[in-house]
Amino acid sequence: MNIAILGTGDVGRSLAEGFARAGHRVTIGGRSAENDEVERHVRDRNLSDAVQYRDFPSAAEGCEIAVLCVAGAHALSVADAVRTAVRDKILIDVTNPLEFPDGKTLRLSVANDDSLSEQIQRTLPDTRVVKTLNTVNSHIMTHPRELGENHLMFVAGDDEEARTVVRNLLVESLGWSDVVDLGALTAARAMESYLHLWLQLWRSNGHARFNIALVSAPPP
Repeated sequence: MNIAILGTGDVGRSLAEGFARAGHRVTIGGRSAENDEVERHVRDRNLSDAVQYRDFPSAAEGCEIAVLCVAGAHALSVADAVRTAVRDKILIDVTNPLEFPDGKTLRLSVANDDSLSEQIQRTLPDTRVVKTLNTVNSHIMTHPRELGENHLMFVAGDDEEARTVVRNLLVESLGWSDVVDLGALTAARAMESYLHLWLQLWRSNGHARFNIALVSAPPP
């Protein structure tokens, strides 16, 4: 499968490597046509045969699935930049609407009755947006088995078939075993709001390589 990773930060690089190791062809997209740092990273990880670099529209043009993993503040502008290239395709949204106005206190730029994912879907009405992977750090995204126990990943999106495709991609390519389908994209409001709790857990845990599991009683 041809996958476009739209974002050059830690999340983008981690996902590019994870998908490439699973046998996919990957193109990393950024704002410029060249990025020496990303290209050096690809060479150092011996991924040059599977991963290439382009600007955002060019990366998305030939993909089957795009993955949006830029900072939340840039998500809508990047989505708009690839609008034509991702028409009729699946776009996996990994973004979070995070703000730190005083440098340490987390604030969500959109919450409660809307989500960044829903804004992205409105920006891309002809694209099937699926929210996932935003509730763990970049390492756990691609190394879920390192935690040693079953733990949860969520998918949400308005298109059921797209959710199934993404769920299977997470299981087969990245090693996730417990993926919960939350249904429509409105569930992204809860997934993004979870970041408040995630940040507190990070601080109390002392590191970010963790996740949550669901323990459920039998139906009454």
